Amino acid sequence: MQNLLTVAIDLDETLAGTFERIFEFGRNKFEWNIPFEEAVVQHDWWKIPGLGLTEAMAYQLFDEYFLEDPENSLVPLVSWARDGVMRLREMGHATHIITARTESLRKNATKAWLARYLPEFDFNNQVHFTNHYEASGARTKGEVCQSIGAKILIDDNLEFLHSAASLGIHGILLDKPWNQNGNLHKNITRVAHWNEVPALIQEYSKRLS
Repeated sequence: MQNLLTVAIDLDETLAGTFERIFEFGRNKFEWNIPFEEAVVQHDWWKIPGLGLTEAMAYQLFDEYFLEDPENSLVPLVSWARDGVMRLREMGHATHIITARTESLRKNATKAWLARYLPEFDFNNQVHFTNHYEASGARTKGEVCQSIGAKILIDDNLEFLHSAASLGIHGILLDKPWNQNGNLHKNITRVAHWNEVPALIQEYSKRLS
């Protein structure tokens, strides 16, 4: 028997190809001479030796990019992401977006990007900011999943998925260069491409209620 599920979906690098655009912005600023594919092998850019960034510099770089491209007009869709989301919705599953972005700094850019590529999302009710990088007021993605009744989280960040899995949330990890290290929690499944996601959600829907 199939159950209709609430599925939570990360934004950056799961739906929106943000990293490469910010990397190109940083290349011009810092004159990096290393290709994106070789450089960004860790989610936390200050841990990448070839970039020479401190944690504060990495955060500042992201802030500067959002000032330079306030509507994220240069940020593309991740391959097959829209098709995957639309397929889930056609199946009858509820879809929400949970982003670690800071709402006060990223709300307008997020809203503009979604209006361009995924206008089907109700921004006021189906898009949730965790404010992960704030000193106070932050929530975990697992906590947000619990609050909206999501049993599945799709993300590229293994740390976030492990945290959610500890609360009983099942995770789907989109394969990226920066999530290759570390063991997977038993509730996390790695996929190579978005086109694998709908069938996997269907499998979950047969055993989760």
